[in-house]
Amino acid sequence: MELNPVVAGMVKNPWDYKYSSVHAHLSGKDELGIINPNPLLDLVDDWRLYLKLSKSDKIDELQKTHTHRKAAWRRGFCANCRDVA
Repeated sequence: MELNPVVAGMVKNPWDYKYSSVHAHLSGKDELGIINPNPLLDLVDDWRLYLKLSKSDKIDELQKTHTHRKAAWRRGFCANCRDVA
């Protein structure tokens, strides 16, 4: 999730996106009280390094499939919206 703004080309790094949980994971606390970063931080020693490695290893593949998945998701989401309405 934290790489989504990068994949979409909105920012260069996940921490450049203002509305991201990455800030809570980097600081170890969420000022807004929306998430608890501790469970994931217990698994990863250095969150910034983890994102950098994830980005370099996966970003090209994600960008290649992003357009196709996005279109498929929108079709499914819109169909579900009609069902609810």
